[in-house]
This record gives sequence, structure tokens and C-alpha cells, in this order.
Amino acid sequence: MRVHYLWLLLILGHVASARYSSANDWTVDHPQTLFAWEGACIRIPCKYKTPLPKARLDNILLFQNYEFDKATKKFTGTVLYNATKTEKDPESELYLSKQGRVTFLGNRIDNCTLKIHPIRANDSGNLGLRMTAGTERWMEPIHLNVSEKPFQPYIQMPSEIRESQSVTLTCGLNFSCFGYDILLKWFLEDSEITSITSSVTSITSSVTSSIKNVYTESKLTFQPKWTDHGKSVKCQVQHSSKVLSERTVRLDVKYTPKLEIKVNPTEVEKNNSVTMTCRVNSSNPKLRTVAVSWFKDGRPLEDQELEQEQQMSKLILHSVTKDMRGKYRCQASNDIGPGESEEVELTVHCEFP
Repeated sequence: MRVHYLWLLLILGHVASARYSSANDWTVDHPQTLFAWEGACIRIPCKYKTPLPKARLDNILLFQNYEFDKATKKFTGTVLYNATKTEKDPESELYLSKQGRVTFLGNRIDNCTLKIHPIRANDSGNLGLRMTAGTERWMEPIHLNVSEKPFQPYIQMPSEIRESQSVTLTCGLNFSCFGYDILLKWFLEDSEITSITSSVTSITSSVTSSIKNVYTESKLTFQPKWTDHGKSVKCQVQHSSKVLSERTVRLDVKYTPKLEIKVNPTEVEKNNSVTMTCRVNSSNPKLRTVAVSWFKDGRPLEDQELEQEQQMSKLILHSVTKDMRGKYRCQASNDIGPGESEEVELTVHCEFP
């Protein structure tokens, strides 16, 4: 009989424990880490769900440098915010909204969003969000990363950029806080990109503030020219017209070989000789071997005397005839594709009796 009694106590204890120690049934969602800098602000998007569907928060505290006191079985630390439902209005949805630097933007049902303004560098670390609903309690750590100075934005680029092909660069900052607005601005070689041009197709900005992510982004979509290779692109973070930080990258624009053709002379008497030169002025990637092809009136030239030099090819026409007159061009290829020169016209003068 005593054994059965002990088993009954154990079962009742287990049921009581499950009823009043249901901390695992709380769900609290917010970004894993929130970023800011001295003097700015932090908005903490936060959603929660209590173990009991109809339970409402009775108390909410925000601790800094908190720890658990085993003797008192309570959390201690610097209290940044402390609000409790009032007896006069126990059904009120909002607490006292602002206390010191902290504003509570949530409610007693499912929203625990907070804002801290201004934020300080020594706020870095874990804050403790302590919530109580009846007999249910929960402590949620919220990690802040606050620097002394504004941090640099990031710039995302595609793995390869090709001339004349649309490309999108993304500038972002892991920061967004209503009341401390920032702007992300683009520059090409220190000249601000402010409008849509023949090469710039769009500039779009967006702000995300959710329980998963908080960030500000700007996307620049344009069609780079081959002459943009090596140029600097900068993204600048501004607040109230003041530059906070910036990041610069250099464009690696892949393009076909750029060729220059010269004919000396362009007008020649019959039976004289003509020398044409084709020079590779630029190529990205570089040519593995300088293999230049020649064309006349759109058709490949064959069985002609050629001299290949570094980055240059010479076509020598001996004893020209009237059949050799026409339009000439040269072509060379790299891993991106073939590049062609402009066409030049050779005029052959014939003597008539």
C-alpha cells in the first residue's frame, strides 16, 4: 500500500511539474543578432506565444547584464524596462510605452517588439527579455552587436560580369531602425549615380525588419561597357546628409578582344604592295595566343603572307590587283568570344591605255 502511495505522489508531482514548468512551450522569435552603432537606435522585431492560448502577459522586463540568482531563484541585472498590467485596466493591450531609452511597441497577446534609442556601445552582448503570464515565465536572450563607429556596408557582386550584359550589384547594411533613417548611395569613379541612363537601368532600395532579418539594401542594375573594367564602384551610407561609412569594389568586366586595324596606304596603284596591321589593344581575359584572322568583304582570307608578333598581326599584299580592292577587317578570340576590328577599305587604281 505504501508503494502505491509513493507512485501516486510521483505521478501527481509529474503532472504538477508539466503544468507549471512548461517553459518549453513558450515560443519567442526575433533576429539572432541585431547590429547598430553608438548613437543610433535598435528596433527588435519580436513575436511570442505563451503556453496557454488565452494567457496574456502580466509583466515584461528587459535586463542588461543579467544573471540568475540561485538563492532567490530570480534574475537580476540592470533593468532597462519594467511594466506590469494595472489593476485599474487589467485588460489593457499596451503597457507604459516608453521608459528611459526603451520603447515597448508590442502587446499582451503576441508582440514583444522593442526599440532602444539611443543605443550605446556598451549595450553589446545579451539582453534578457523576461515575460510573465500567470504562472508561466520565460527569459529570452537577445544578442546585440553595437560598435563604436558605423560599420561598412557589404556589396554583393555576381561571379562574372560581361560587357553589355545586364548585371545587378547589391549594397546592404544589417541595420534598420525607424527614427534613424539611412540612405545607401552608389558612385562610379566618385561620381554619384543618381538617375537612369543608357547603361543604368534601375536603382531600387528596400528596408526589411522582420523576426528573421533586419537590413537595408539598394540594388544597382546596369549594363557595363568594356571601358568600365577596373573602375571603382562605391556604396555609401548616409544619415542626415552625413557620410557614415562606405565600401568600394573594382569592376572586373570580361570582354572580347578590342582590335585596331590600319592600312598603309589605303589607296594604291596596281602591282604595288600594301601592308595592313591588326593590333590587339585590350582583352579580358588576355589572349592565350595571338591568332588573328583576316577577312575581305566578309569572307576569310587564305593563302596570304602573314607576320604574327606579340599582340599584333601583319597582312602583306604583294603586287595588288583590282580583285584585291574591297573592305578588310581582322578578328581575334578569347574565352569570352570573338572580337572584330572596324572595316577599312582598300582602293586599287588601275592604269588604262
